Amino acid sequence: MSFSTDRNDEERPFNTLQRVYTYEEAISSAGTGKFQYFLLLVCGLCAVAGASETVGVSVIMYSAQCDLNFSLQEKGILATASIVGIIFSLYITGYLCDTKGRVLILKWTLLISICFSVISVFSINTWMLISMRFMTGFFIASSLSCVFTYLGEFHGNKTKTTPMTILSSCLVIGILYVNVMAYMVLPLDFTAISQHIQSWRVLLVVYILPSILGFLGLLFLPESPKFLLTMEQHSESQEIFRRVFNINTKKPPGHYPCYNVFLDDSELLHADARGMWKQTIQLFKRERIFQTVNMSIINFTICVIGVGITMWLPSILFYLERNGEKEKSVCSALRNSTPNSDSDICPGDLNIDHFNTLIWISTALLFYYVISSAIVDSLGKKRLLLIWFTLGTFSAFTMFWSEIYVYSIVALTLICQMGKFHGIVLSIAADYYPPNINAMGVCFVTMVSNVGLVVGGNITGALFLNYCDYLFFGVAFIMIIIIILTTMLPKECNGSVVTET
Repeated sequence: MSFSTDRNDEERPFNTLQRVYTYEEAISSAGTGKFQYFLLLVCGLCAVAGASETVGVSVIMYSAQCDLNFSLQEKGILATASIVGIIFSLYITGYLCDTKGRVLILKWTLLISICFSVISVFSINTWMLISMRFMTGFFIASSLSCVFTYLGEFHGNKTKTTPMTILSSCLVIGILYVNVMAYMVLPLDFTAISQHIQSWRVLLVVYILPSILGFLGLLFLPESPKFLLTMEQHSESQEIFRRVFNINTKKPPGHYPCYNVFLDDSELLHADARGMWKQTIQLFKRERIFQTVNMSIINFTICVIGVGITMWLPSILFYLERNGEKEKSVCSALRNSTPNSDSDICPGDLNIDHFNTLIWISTALLFYYVISSAIVDSLGKKRLLLIWFTLGTFSAFTMFWSEIYVYSIVALTLICQMGKFHGIVLSIAADYYPPNINAMGVCFVTMVSNVGLVVGGNITGALFLNYCDYLFFGVAFIMIIIIILTTMLPKECNGSVVTET
């Protein structure tokens, strides 16, 4: 898929006397077809890479702890190392994506993250592994944020909602990929050059594959024409419009009808607005501050709750299944467990049975997203969030009385899925912010989301062990507040959020 423009095609120069087209008209005239499908595939691989590189560490810890002999404290640091790296880099990543280019930053950060991830495979001690996973997270951040902006800018308002929802589902596909690969790889023995290779190291290599495929795909994709227009590079953006038109319609590039495409002056990235601090101020201007804070609060909270519980699911399932207490409540199983005993720190034989349940849970989360993708156009993103948040809130409220294993798993799944829908909020942010601060806005909300991941990952375990009986009531009460805030998200028009200029 080439994006070089044939200069022999019919090419009309810019003419100020001709009609001026909006970006919405220009990208819609380019059509929707093979280019957008390939774009979605590549962006989806980037999202899967981001999810697998961050979540995968929590899976390999059970196998790696005996090899590297790390303590419980080091185990907690390792679990959140990638996420902390993401938090440190998201702000910078958003600024670079808005000033240097979406696809350029995506390619370089993904390539560097691959390098650090490969080095982590050869870690000889705990702190080497922690530092390499931190650096992997630092550079993988763009795959969890800027990719939403990049995908959205190749779609018009009428076609944007479904691919953005599918891209959000790729975060869940990444979690499913992590659990399936763990189930397949961890029990195996590997030998190379007469040396035994620990299965968790091989599993880390498997988790790098989506990053490699995503990087290779990005080599065939062009820069966002909307970004080029914000930089007032009209000729370059016109070339991309024409090639997308050619790929989608099979018509000559010279037949593309929109030749004078301009953005509003408020959307252009002027020289005096390119500073990181000045871009940040734009997010908190009077007309945007409420929605910036609102989206940040929603994503922070659902990540603390949903993702925090998701990170502790392997431990919860371990104690439920180890103690044979499938007819008892989650809180009963945790009260009867001894999670700090030495026998839990380094098990002699790796029991992967609970990965079966994790795979089913991941599949269920993916199924929720498939349903969501099918109905999001008719319902709208806000209504979709309200439905799932309501189901999760009801599940949290009823968990206190649940003593049936299957219902507890279903309820936990519905609670966990609330955290997975932070991608929908990111897609709302991608629709809401104007292009000159779009990546910065999405990265800021993503950064707050990842702070929620770290907070949730560190406090959820302690809350489960010490206040489990009250935890789910607290979750239900907090989610009622989040439901109210969700009703105040930006208005939607034709399936897309009304952009604030």
